[in-house]
Amino acid sequence: MRYLGIPITVRRLNKLECIALVEKILGNIMLWSTKSISFAGRAQLLTSVVFGMHNYWATIFIVPQEVIDQVNKICGNYLWEE
Repeated sequence: MRYLGIPITVRRLNKLECIALVEKILGNIMLWSTKSISFAGRAQLLTSVVFGMHNYWATIFIVPQEVIDQVNKICGNYLWEE
């Protein structure tokens, strides 16, 4: 069951339940990768949009460390791509 895009559960989230967050972030980054955006623009997009989504989930649940590491890796790859 979902409410506002967040799975509703009474227990701690596991990695599989956070796949929606990772897919949403990947979708945004793939869309932005098609555009010519400066380094500062990419950094601003990551700060405002991606980390905003992550913070929204983190205020509701304890996000597993594996998911946090995966999101940081995805964001780092996007930020430093040429």
